[in-house]
Amino acid sequence: MYNTFFLCLDGKSHGRFYAPNQKGEATISDLCQFIIQADRYCDFLETPQSATVMRSFRQRGRGEKTQEMDIIQTPSPGNVRGKVATFVIKVMFRNHSSWQGSIYWVEKKHTINFRSVLELIHIIDDAVQARNRRQMKDGV
Repeated sequence: MYNTFFLCLDGKSHGRFYAPNQKGEATISDLCQFIIQADRYCDFLETPQSATVMRSFRQRGRGEKTQEMDIIQTPSPGNVRGKVATFVIKVMFRNHSSWQGSIYWVEKKHTINFRSVLELIHIIDDAVQARNRRQMKDGV
């Protein structure tokens, strides 16, 4: 089982993201915030299962769940778009303290598989940089 997230970038790294059955949208100020919130959402749903237990400075009780999350229907994927770029991210596995899955760039209709969160960040950054280079070349 995997989770799908819709990441709508309205700037270089800020924007909104949607998750299946999550209440509305979550605004993000950077990609790190998206990754942390999406990972907590995966923990809450227990899918995909994490292969490792995350360490923390805060002591957690055994079997303690993450905070409750509101669950309702999200908008259809056709209605969510970022001003800069829109991505559909499928997190298929959470092994080696990271994510593995695929990312679909909506505007370019192109899919790339990723093997880690760091690789995912590089793919997103490369897409945003490519868009910016095209705009500068076109004089927009």
